[in-house]
Amino acid sequence: MRCGIFILASLRAALTRAMTTTCAKTSTASAFTALAERKRSFLDAATADTAANAWTVAVGNSAGDLDSLASALAVAHVRGGVAVARFNAGDLALRKDCALALEAAGAASDAIVF
Repeated sequence: MRCGIFILASLRAALTRAMTTTCAKTSTASAFTALAERKRSFLDAATADTAANAWTVAVGNSAGDLDSLASALAVAHVRGGVAVARFNAGDLALRKDCALALEAAGAASDAIVF
């Protein structure tokens, strides 16, 4: 159990560093808020069929593990795009590592496209 907690804490720290180490030096909360706003804009553009091809979409691997989700969020933040998780939103509760890391980082699932 200690190993799992250490890994989770390390990944949380890496995600926090990646989310806040940009040119603008934003806080983690504002980074997730910006991701959520870009997600809404992306989905609006995709449903309106306008300029959806101009977006950077960071997709984790199909396993949907924490390193995939953290990487997708970090790349989406740095590149000004959106993060996509390759599992259903309802399955987030089954992926305890992802749910705990997002909660610890103060992120809501509205920052991620499922």
